[in-house]
Parts: sequence; structure tokens; C-alpha cells
Amino acid sequence: MSKIYAEYRKHCAERLSHGLPPLALNRNQVEAAIASLNGTDCFPARDAVDLLRLRVRPGIDPGAALKAKFLWEVASGACQSDLLDRKEAVRWLGLMVSGYAVDYLVDLLTDEKVCEKAVFSLGKLVHIYDQFETVQQFADDGVESARELMELWACESWLVATPIPEQMVVRLLRAEGETTTDDLSPAGDVSTRVDVPLHAQAMLKFGKGSVIPDKYGVTGPMKLLDELKGSGSQLAFCGDIVGTGSSRASATNSLMWHFGVDLLGYPNRRTRAVCIARQFAPIFLNTQRDYGALPVLADVDGLRTGQDLVLHTHDGIMTSAGMRDRTFSFGSSQTLLEARAGGRINLVLGRQLTNRARRYLALGSANTTAPLASCSSMAYTQAKKIVGRATGRAGVSPGEYCEPKISTIALPDDAGPSTADELSDLGCRRFGSDFVLQSFCHTAAYPNSRDIAVQKWLPGAITERGGVVLRPGDGIIHSWLNKVLVPDQMGTGADSHTRFPLGLSFPAASNLVAFAAATGSLPLVMPESVLVRFVGKLKTHLTVRDMVHAIPMVAQELGLINLSKTERRNVFSGRPIEVEGLEWLSVENAFEICDATAERGAVGTTIALAAERVVEHVRVACR
Repeated sequence: MSKIYAEYRKHCAERLSHGLPPLALNRNQVEAAIASLNGTDCFPARDAVDLLRLRVRPGIDPGAALKAKFLWEVASGACQSDLLDRKEAVRWLGLMVSGYAVDYLVDLLTDEKVCEKAVFSLGKLVHIYDQFETVQQFADDGVESARELMELWACESWLVATPIPEQMVVRLLRAEGETTTDDLSPAGDVSTRVDVPLHAQAMLKFGKGSVIPDKYGVTGPMKLLDELKGSGSQLAFCGDIVGTGSSRASATNSLMWHFGVDLLGYPNRRTRAVCIARQFAPIFLNTQRDYGALPVLADVDGLRTGQDLVLHTHDGIMTSAGMRDRTFSFGSSQTLLEARAGGRINLVLGRQLTNRARRYLALGSANTTAPLASCSSMAYTQAKKIVGRATGRAGVSPGEYCEPKISTIALPDDAGPSTADELSDLGCRRFGSDFVLQSFCHTAAYPNSRDIAVQKWLPGAITERGGVVLRPGDGIIHSWLNKVLVPDQMGTGADSHTRFPLGLSFPAASNLVAFAAATGSLPLVMPESVLVRFVGKLKTHLTVRDMVHAIPMVAQELGLINLSKTERRNVFSGRPIEVEGLEWLSVENAFEICDATAERGAVGTTIALAAERVVEHVRVACR
């Protein structure tokens, strides 16, 4: 037994003893597995086949680079393997989803012996990006396989996953009260978030309602989950209010791991988790959609742990023995389609790919995955004008789907490793957004050993893609961003407090921020705004902080905010706040008001400022 194989088996045994699957292969292990397929004894041959096929991360991970190159060499006939033929190598490339594998598959379109398999594999993928131009050039040059691929994309060939069944039987884990993202992804375990199965063991480690953890403060209710899974039914999480807080992506990953199904091509990742709640925090709801989950909005009173529900997904009815039938709705009218595509991000990329192919073939638009119908409006507020400018229009109306250009991206360091993983999975080698800024302001003051390690390797992952990195100690990321903002442009960031006093920012979870950085755009259904208008002049004994506190105070007096744990109402939740009447404010003071709207649950903020205040700020920032 080779040393590397013995070490890998030891690693698997250690992980198994903690109820965890092995980690994805690292670069050295991938290299050893490839060598084993070429005749060496690093790994047993059959193990090497399974590991190389299933345990390598997709995208542009270092191990993925080695795997993709090896598969291309086999597929093109440059090398031979007794355990892998040329056509099977092409199929394996298709399972790698994105990144280097796409480059090699496109190259194989000109190989007569495997071009048919390459067309079939590429037809299922959506992370094509600039390689579309290469396929287009091949088609122009008369390469028949390239034109066949265009025709497949035009027919939405990437929408190949099994549709959501009309009836789903799920068994509940019921957590009463409000479940925050910190309940699902505790901040004290931030260092394990990139290891999804390990981090998921901390879910609900402090308990929630009737759910008791295995070891308080250390391990969540893993034994209870194992008991519930014994029925063979898919589990579903059920809470009253779910997803408040800022750790949306890692919280969603925890739910996915315990309640979802394995995701082919992504070691230790799952999808299609069912989460039932009376109310979801808006950004958390969208994050679930991004990952292909099924967020269900329903009356949850009387539902209990261990109860079996039947979800009639097309009819919006849930049934259970001894319970009156209840209606439910998904988080979006597109949820079932998003889940089938592998998530909202895949649906967006697939729709873009289909539209490009249909334009090339001079066909009309497709219908299956068409975005929501647009609404018309004769007048637009400031936020709607800014979004409109980012989409090349005068404005965007509430309820209208769009994909605005995102010019500025803020990457905080606490989400840095997760964002880097997301960028790799997306196959991002160059940022599509104009300005991507990475900071270390969260960990600069008191870094632990893991923080120091991240501070060493993360800058390279950002700068090699064209981003800018602040050094530890350079200051708060928001202060730097405010120096480069343009009044009519849009941005986003993984920190909820990424709020712009100039322009408009819609903060998002780290996965969607990575998508915006990679592509330069963001999927958005324009929400209705809440107008906050100040009247008169600021009294001498009051400050900007008083104005900040006045906003929720007046809203509560008007009955627009209800702080009840189970019947919460918040007029600002999921909506932009548009502030008027403070034109005289400086940009710095305007940021203080915008920043505080994160605590109101608003998705973004605009504030109308006098032109001279904006000019004054820009002049100072440009010194």
C-alpha cells in the first residue's frame, strides 16, 4: 500500500468516525489518482477511477485543472488508459460543470471521433462564458458539431435534470420560534464554513424550541436527524420565521446538507432541500433559490417534529394524516424551474446562453424559462432610475425582472474563503465587474491562526482575477468604497452593511456576490420602495443618529412594524428605503443613515443629496 493511499484511508476513517464524508481530493491526491490510471500503484485502480470521477471539485480548483487536462489527453487520443476510453473521458469532462473542462470540451468539437459526445456534454452546461465566441467561430467556419451545439442550447438542452415530482413526502424537523442564520451557521464556527458537512454539525447547537442538541454549544441534534432519516423519507426543516441574520450562504449550505440530496459533480454539496416557514428573511429566501432549494411559505401552526407531510407541488396543497389540508406557496413563481436548473444562478446563466444561441440562429425568444413579465410605469423613483440606468433603460418598475450591471463589489474577509470557493465553482478566471475590492477589516485586529492563513492566500485569488486587495490594517471596507462610488451606478457585497450613499447597493449572500463579481450582473425582481421623507430642519441639539432612530420609531407608531416573534411585520423588510428631505447632508453623514437601514431589514437605500454635496465629496476623494 502506497504512503499517499494509506494517508487517504486514514483520513477517510477519521472523518467517518465523526459521521463525515472525506474531503474532496487535493492537488497531490488528484495527481496520484491520475498516475494510478496510467499504471502506477499510488491507488488501487478501481478506487482511483471512482475518486477521480466523484471526489474532485469542479471549476478551476487546482485539482480540477489536473483532472481536466488528463481527461482531455485521453479524449483527444494524446494518451491512453486501460480503465478509461476516449468517449468516457468526454463524459467525465461534462460532469466537471465549469472552468477548464469547458475549454477542453469546446476544443474537442473539432475532433471527429468524439465531437458528438462533446456536443452532448456541452449541451448540458451553462458556465460557458467567453467560450461561446469560440463555438460561434467554429460554427461560422463550418464545424457541424458547433452548429449542432448552438441548436441544442437554443432548445434549452441544459434543462435536463429531473423535474420536481408532483408529490413529495417529507418528514419534519420542527424548530419553534425565530430561527436565525446564526442558529443554522453559528458565527463561532466560521472557520469550518468551507467544510460544509463539518460546519453543518454545528447547526442548532444551542437548541431551538423543542429541538435539543447532542452537546450544547458544540454539536447540534445529529442523533435526532439520524433517527428521522431512518424512515427513508426526505427530511424538511420547519420554522416560524427563518433566515434573519447575515450568514445566509453558509446557513443555506447547512440546511442543504441535512435536508437535501447529493449534487452530482460537487463533492460534499447538496441541493433541493425543503424548508417550510411562515416567513423568510428576503435575502435568505433568495439564497435558498440560488442553491436550488424549495422554500415553502405556509401556516406552520401545529406542525411537529417527525410528522410526515405530502407536498402537492403543482397544486400548492400540503396534506398529512389527521390534519386539515393546507395551502402553501413557494418563495417564487420560478422556484420549481430554478430547482430543476440547479438553482436560480444556473437558470439565469442558462437563459442567457439560450438567448445568445437563438440570436445567432436568428430564432425568436424561448418560452420555457422566460423571465417574469415586465411592468410599465410612467414615473420612476430614484432607486428605480438607478436600476434602470444599470439595465440601459429609463427605469424599472416594481415586479419587473432585470439583470442590472453591477459596477462595484465589496468582499469582506469573514466570507472570503467561501467566496473564493464560489468563484472557483463558477469557473471565474477574470472578474466581469469593474471594481472588486477585498478587505481584511473583520480579522485584522485580533487574527487567529486560520485568519492569518487566509490573509496570506486569499489576496492572490482576488488579484489574479483583476480585483483590488486592501491589506490588514488598511481600514474599513465601506470607507474605501465611499471614495470610489459613482452616483448612478450599482453594487453589492456579502456584508449586509454594504450600503451606498451614492448610487445603490443590493447586499447579497456570498454565492450571489461571487456571481455578480464573475459576470458583472445580478438577477433582480425590482421590489417596491418605502419612501422616508424628513420635513423641516434639524434642531441644534439633534444629530444624524437621532434621524437614524427616528425611522423605526415613526414606523412603529404608524403600525408598520410589529416585533412579535411569530407574527412579525416590518414594512422595510425586502424593500429599498428611499430617503428625501436631507439634501443638505454630507456624503459621510448620508452613509450613516444608509448603513443603519441594514438593521431595518431593507435590501438597499438611496438618499437624495444636493449636487454640490456630491461634487464636494468627489473632489475630496480624488485628492
